[in-house]
Amino acid sequence: MMILFKYNPFYKFFYRYGNFVVTIMFALHSLSLVYALPENWKMIFPLLIYVLIVFVIHRFYFKLYKKMPFKIFVDNEKIIFDDFFKLKQVEVKISDIKNLDGNIFSGRLLKPLRIQFDDQEILVYPYLKDFNNFIKILLSNIEKELYEDLLEKLRPKKTRLNNRAK
Repeated sequence: MMILFKYNPFYKFFYRYGNFVVTIMFALHSLSLVYALPENWKMIFPLLIYVLIVFVIHRFYFKLYKKMPFKIFVDNEKIIFDDFFKLKQVEVKISDIKNLDGNIFSGRLLKPLRIQFDDQEILVYPYLKDFNNFIKILLSNIEKELYEDLLEKLRPKKTRLNNRAK
């Protein structure tokens, strides 16, 4: 039986269209800087900063468009990533997962969970509804070697160093 995980509407809107809102706000403010430019040439600096900020935001969102699904179907054998911005469905056997990184495995809970398999990487943000259950299902079905490596990452560094010394 497949379990559906998805984001609530606010986060779905934020991750899908947030860059458009920010770009429009910066564009409107940049217009006033462009009009002030002939009178005061120093206005070029905030204008360049705005352009740089918009560039960085767009780069972040293009990465999300390629790697972030908004619907995830999971059972004990496979995961179906669906509802990307432009991509089609991606289906992966849980046994094909090569690495889980980020989020709880990196010590930063707001960082996205990176699921790596073959030559692809999928990002899952912790704002996914029932995110902890999603991680639980993944951990209970991945290969034993990967599971043990992930458990080792979760141990405090002091404990890891003591275990290596023995």
